[in-house]
Amino acid sequence: MKDTETTLTKALAIIINYLDANLEPDPKVVNYQTANDLKEKLDLTLPDEGVALEALIPIV
Repeated sequence: MKDTETTLTKALAIIINYLDANLEPDPKVVNYQTANDLKEKLDLTLPDEGVALEALIPIV
């Protein structure tokens, strides 16, 4: 019985911490960026020639 009580106490503490952290309405869920902003930040050009598999992974 003591093990069950300890487990439930720990689970309740985790649940309460989660609920307390999510009461704040200000955190962003999504950091939306326009297509133009992403275009400036990312290099999405394709190389003129193919690459070996080893060179492909860093590109992706």
